[in-house]
Amino acid sequence: MNDITALLFGYSNKKTVQQALCSLEKIHHRIDMVMVLDPSVQIGNETKRHSFDVSFIPEQDPGRALNRILSSIKTSYVLFLHDDDYFSSTLQPSYVNLDPYKSVMTVPQHIGKAVIQQPFLIRTNSGNLNPFPSIGHLPFQEALLPAWLSTLENHQITAIQREGLKKINKNTSKREREKIHFLTKYNTASMESKSPSLSIFIANYNMGSYVETALLSCILQNVQPESVFVIDDGSTDDSRTRLSEWENHPRVTFMVKENGGKARALNEVLPHISTEFVMELDADDWLDPDAVSIVKHYLQDLPEPACVLYGNLRRWKQTADGGVLYKGLSKGRPVRAKNDLVSYRFPLGPRIYRTSALKQIGGFPVVPFEHGRLYEDVSVLMNLFKEAPLFFQNFTVYNVREHKESITKKNHSKWNDFYKSWLDPY
Repeated sequence: MNDITALLFGYSNKKTVQQALCSLEKIHHRIDMVMVLDPSVQIGNETKRHSFDVSFIPEQDPGRALNRILSSIKTSYVLFLHDDDYFSSTLQPSYVNLDPYKSVMTVPQHIGKAVIQQPFLIRTNSGNLNPFPSIGHLPFQEALLPAWLSTLENHQITAIQREGLKKINKNTSKREREKIHFLTKYNTASMESKSPSLSIFIANYNMGSYVETALLSCILQNVQPESVFVIDDGSTDDSRTRLSEWENHPRVTFMVKENGGKARALNEVLPHISTEFVMELDADDWLDPDAVSIVKHYLQDLPEPACVLYGNLRRWKQTADGGVLYKGLSKGRPVRAKNDLVSYRFPLGPRIYRTSALKQIGGFPVVPFEHGRLYEDVSVLMNLFKEAPLFFQNFTVYNVREHKESITKKNHSKWNDFYKSWLDPY
């Protein structure tokens, strides 16, 4: 019948690819061809022993490759084998049959106590499936399949167990376990947005390599924010071109201005915000998929005088190959006095402002130090703290990316000068 194109990617080495190819012989009568998306594990003439054609796709971005393949193949189905998956010897042919009323079949991936759903079989003539995100729009490559699944409606998906699939056991490091914990959050079912209302604003300057990850993390939420504002502060890289592709998204408002620093940029957005609260997201950071849901949960119990909600920060280090390494959790603590704020070990965050309080103090102060281009977070928190308390809750939904282009890292040495010239008079 030859109605399936099989796609293999995320394999460790040539041996695991060959094992997967051999296991596909169990359904060879269904396989039209096999594509391997890992050019580093080509196995040469060994593919000639199979009863189907095998091709290797030299593509560094699996998301874009999948979109291109799905738009061009002629078979009725695409089968995904991922991360060293292979068929067991007890595979039943009925295992690879998709309900005629469903578009996608998923299987669970068990890693320790975590369970992550992965696409297994896709009907290619399902015209209402969203495209796969580019790897460059995700916090790390392992998020590709769970992130894509989170864009689908429940009625499109049918889930099966792993009886017909096996995987080579791997040891997972603490760093990898933190990624896995993050990925499980994509499994959370979508819910209707609840009160109080919440917007997110992002000020971008020359973060073209990262800003789309920040923006997509706002959109791939199980509870949607009421609106997302992105303002480009006169970037000289390709940020504006990248961001312009998101202009037509119904929840995204894209603005541009001449370069003037983050405080001025956020102040330009502030009059457009009509929600009760607004969360600040740096252009090189990203949110957990359940961030809006968790933040709204804590906002429901926020004491009336409090003007800012904040929690913990999860830290990642950018690597030279484009990935990230988990560094650890920066646990927040209550701020009860001025000295608590200025001696805070790291930027207080995530910062969710009561919009009325932020507008009442005139927004983010543009201080004389460095023409108002640095430490706007501390300045605005000091002004707000004079009017109302800052409220800490023990939650973690915000991911900080540490990299060499970071404005904070570049200007870390200026903190003492800022403290003496601006904060000391407080």
